[in-house]
Amino acid sequence: MTGLSNLEVEERIKKYGYNELKEKKKVTWVKILLRQFSNILVWILFAASIISFFIGEILNFWVIIFLLFFIIFLGFIQEYKAESAMESLKKIVQPTTRVIRDGKVRKIPSREVVPGDLLILEMGDKIPADAEVIEAINLKVDESILTGESKAIEKKKGDLIFAGTQIVHGKCKAIVVATGMNTKLGKIARMIQDIEEKTPLQEKITKLGKILALIALIACAIIFIFGVVKGIPVVEILVVALALAVAAVPEGLPLALTLTLSIGMHRMAKQNAIIRKLLAVETLGSVTVICADKTGTITKNEMTVEKIFVDDKIFDVTGVGYEPKGKFLYNGEEVDINKEENLILLLKAVALCNNSVLEEKEGKWGIIGDPTEGALIVVATKANLWKEDLEKEYPRVGEVIFTSERKMMTTIHKKDGKLLIFSKGAPEVILKKCKFIKKKDRIEEINEDEKAKILKINKDFASSAFRVLGVAYKEASKITPKNIEENLVFLGLIAMIDPPREGVKRSNRSM
Repeated sequence: MTGLSNLEVEERIKKYGYNELKEKKKVTWVKILLRQFSNILVWILFAASIISFFIGEILNFWVIIFLLFFIIFLGFIQEYKAESAMESLKKIVQPTTRVIRDGKVRKIPSREVVPGDLLILEMGDKIPADAEVIEAINLKVDESILTGESKAIEKKKGDLIFAGTQIVHGKCKAIVVATGMNTKLGKIARMIQDIEEKTPLQEKITKLGKILALIALIACAIIFIFGVVKGIPVVEILVVALALAVAAVPEGLPLALTLTLSIGMHRMAKQNAIIRKLLAVETLGSVTVICADKTGTITKNEMTVEKIFVDDKIFDVTGVGYEPKGKFLYNGEEVDINKEENLILLLKAVALCNNSVLEEKEGKWGIIGDPTEGALIVVATKANLWKEDLEKEYPRVGEVIFTSERKMMTTIHKKDGKLLIFSKGAPEVILKKCKFIKKKDRIEEINEDEKAKILKINKDFASSAFRVLGVAYKEASKITPKNIEENLVFLGLIAMIDPPREGVKRSNRSM
């Protein structure tokens, strides 16, 4: 538990290298330029221009030369722009991390982490390398960068955590088992290295070019032999044969092809779809079925509260993502949030029974912690209920942590000499803990019919792809570990969803 010594670190850096993703040698402008000559039609045109020059077809020579330069220049410009727009995976891993070395906690650059290092990680930290958890306290990790699943994964002692993922709840100590290109993230980086493969269009063009060249050569040979047999002078019949060869070359085809693909590449770039190679446009154009991961690809990977059930009413909440801007609507009309006491109490409950943090960096809002809890903080902030202010008014004095077995979380707060208990979790679990329900300005005992109604609304929300949480509270002057979550007062349901990205169209099912 004292960590590695400096000598061991030096030896392991020599053995394993630095903890960084190795970039393939960057594509230079020279390579991009040379790539334009991989088209066999370009070489056929080049050969046709030389033949045109020697047989005296000077105008034809200059026309073909102009076409050649135009095709090469246009292809180079398009691919150079695309190459410049590509981003590096290196930005995913944070620059520093905390480790124990020689028995002391040190903050070091992430690139200096080596196998065997003892990491100390807390909520908000990005994991710098693949590691095995040796100690964990309420640990949850956002692995959406690897799996596409926005729901945080609970980790225990002996589980693996992976480079590039983020701690969203709790803390841990972990032993590094892989660094750099040997991590899961490194394997992904290796997989997406640009492999030089011919596109279907390149293969078709190559095949067409060979066929045209073969036909032209056979035709020229037949004409030449036939002319010699007929007694036509060799030089004269050679000029005719060469002129026929030039005529057989479709000079307009490469130009039409390049212009068409350039227009397609330009249009896709406007939609933020960057293509490295011009000919790849045709490959994408041939696609008939697209299989895409939903989270973070079709959706924003930002959980957003859209509906709240409280006081026998369903409120709609506007706004998307983590920006704390939005309105509360009932039957399509904006409500005065200050007149909805139970809605305010529910929003306070979800903001206080919460371990995530909302922050603004460089004009962009984001959360540190679990995405679901982040969505709850955001919806409370839309009602001008800021978590920092609430925690000053209702200081936390205790917590019963969420586990996958319990399916709920409870926090205990002080207010005017009394204790306030706030709970959130799976609706059916919360309801089992509730003896009462709050309606308007009164608290009454909850009956089975009321519970069935709430579960029906929960089912309706869930069938519309919402993730639903139940919320409850109670006041007490004294509590014990056994009765903290007993005889709660049900407040309502809160439904959230990972909204689609702007521009994503509704899918039509054909099955």
